[in-house]
Amino acid sequence: MSQTEENGSSAILSESELKDFKAAFELFDRDNDGTITTKELGTALKGLGQNPTEAELQDLILELDEDGNGTIEFEELMALITKHNYNVERNIEMKQIFQLFDRDQDGYISLQDLTLVVKTSGAKLMESEIENMLLEADLDGDHRVDFNEFISIIVSLSQLDPPYQYSHYSFLLYFDLIFIKKI
Repeated sequence: MSQTEENGSSAILSESELKDFKAAFELFDRDNDGTITTKELGTALKGLGQNPTEAELQDLILELDEDGNGTIEFEELMALITKHNYNVERNIEMKQIFQLFDRDQDGYISLQDLTLVVKTSGAKLMESEIENMLLEADLDGDHRVDFNEFISIIVSLSQLDPPYQYSHYSFLLYFDLIFIKKI
């Protein structure tokens, strides 16, 4: 069974990508003991034109070293890569969802865009309710929502405890009900 199948990330990395990462890991692991030490990491980074200090190397190791043994194992490196790939894929999904709201594809969700989405969905909301949804998400006061505002609201919502998550952001509640459940 491959590493990707074992850790549940088979949709994130192909067998070919896994082999490539393993080969790269082995280039860093100069003594072939299955770990990358600060010395090996320093040598590899210097070969890539970097000149990290010993403290910077220690910080890099500590950041990746999940088991606290002072070295990086292949599984620890893969956990970081998998997390990074997941975040990239999630960002792509969020852009696609944003585009579903941005009906005229101008980079903003306008009142007209949101009204069209609401009416197309069959939701029975008054114009003032739709406008309030937009205003709650409009952080800079320009009466439209750009992608960064869209993401900011999602992040803000995720940091609140239920049931308050939905009391302040009806726009996100609507977003959640329509699209998140389908992902």
